[in-house]
Order: sequence, then structure tokens, then C-alpha cells
Amino acid sequence: MHQIAKAKVLATQAPDLLMIEHEVRRLCAKATDEAMKESLAEIAAHISRLRLESDLPKPGDVRSDLRSPSMAVTHLYAGDDRLECALSDLSIGGALVLCDVVIKDEALIHLAVPGVGDLAGIVVATTEHGSHIRFLPLSPEAESALIQALARHYDA
Repeated sequence: MHQIAKAKVLATQAPDLLMIEHEVRRLCAKATDEAMKESLAEIAAHISRLRLESDLPKPGDVRSDLRSPSMAVTHLYAGDDRLECALSDLSIGGALVLCDVVIKDEALIHLAVPGVGDLAGIVVATTEHGSHIRFLPLSPEAESALIQALARHYDA
């Protein structure tokens, strides 16, 4: 199965903490009993903390920035080639993308990040997990849009 197809399957099958958190918050908004509302709000807060902790860099990680898991289907340009890819995770410093073709290490790319725009980067490694991209210096506008996109992931 191709990398993008795998990403689409995972995105639709995996129980996602974000979806669970939103459902708990929806139930909290509908609850009429104050004790129940308080309990549901506490559960939602715990789930939010779990999401944040699971996304923080772990000891031994190459990545030093908080990452936001994603399964957005997008595209990137590597030279003149436009490649469809799945954005697996995103951070202020870079991204992990899954493509059906191998992108050479040190290739200069432009990645279309949904809600942010096109960001220039360099492929620092390609592994069985995908292509690891480090963003080149961002404009203040792009950095602000990227920070806002990352914050939306944790906004409840």
C-alpha cells in the first residue's frame, strides 16, 4: 500500500485523543447537572494534557520542538516536480511528510502547509517513516501563521 493511502487509512481508523476530547467537551456543554459538567471538564483537561505530553520531544529525539500530529493530504515541490504527500506531523522547525516517491536528502522543497501557506525547507533525512524536513528561516508572517496552526491543535 502506498504511503499516502496508508496515511489516509490511519487518519480514518485510529481513535484520536483530539476527537475524544471534543466529544467530552460536547457532552460537557450539554450536561445540565453541575457535578457532571465539572467532572467532564476535568476529564477534557486531562485529555488535553495527555495530547500535549505525547507530542513533546522525548529524550533522544532529534526534534527539539513540540510537534502537532496531522494527517492532512497536501503537496510539495521538489525542483520542478509536484508531489502529493501526507503531512504526518508539524512543528515550528519542520515537518514529517509521507510521499509515494523517495525525496533525496538535502533536497530543497516547498511544502504547502494547510492554513499556513508554502514553506521552504530542506530534506534532512528520509526513513521508513517518511521525509524529515527542516524549515528554512520563516518570514514573520509565516512563523505567526505556523504558530497559530500549532496552537489550534491544542485549543479546545
